[in-house]
Amino acid sequence: MSNTLTSTVPVFSGKDFKSFAKKMKAYLQFQGIDNVLTEEKPSPIATTADRKGNEEERKQFDSDDRKARGAIIMRVDERLIDNVPDEDMVTAKKLWDYLNKTYGSAQLADIFGYLQTALNAKFDERQHPDPQLNVILQQFTRLKNENVAIPEFLQAMILLAIARVKPVT
Repeated sequence: MSNTLTSTVPVFSGKDFKSFAKKMKAYLQFQGIDNVLTEEKPSPIATTADRKGNEEERKQFDSDDRKARGAIIMRVDERLIDNVPDEDMVTAKKLWDYLNKTYGSAQLADIFGYLQTALNAKFDERQHPDPQLNVILQQFTRLKNENVAIPEFLQAMILLAIARVKPVT
């Protein structure tokens, strides 16, 4: 389990939580324990003559929760984990909700960085344009995902300026 975790989920250092969240959720899905991020522990049901109790289900949930919480803690930078309040470390769901609330939306510096990356891009004529174009388009997508959409006509002008397209005269 740990080998897969360390090779597929990067250590979250406080930047780009959305990318980290996608990979961590995929890992937890792969392990079959992602339900603990969205569900609460089942309430106890006592065994009676008419129905079976759910003690095994509750034990399984606790086990899955410990695994998920441990996986998240292992892939979040120690300095960030040390700042999580104790009450948010009790379950994987609480920890996940805390991380999402704290890091889930881009900060102004992140948004500026996305825009700056797009504006400062340079095309190398010796290389195929697709990968270079994808870097810029990825920044536009990141901005859109943060509700900072750049109109398509402005995106086109930025791309033309970066590509240094000469005007037709």
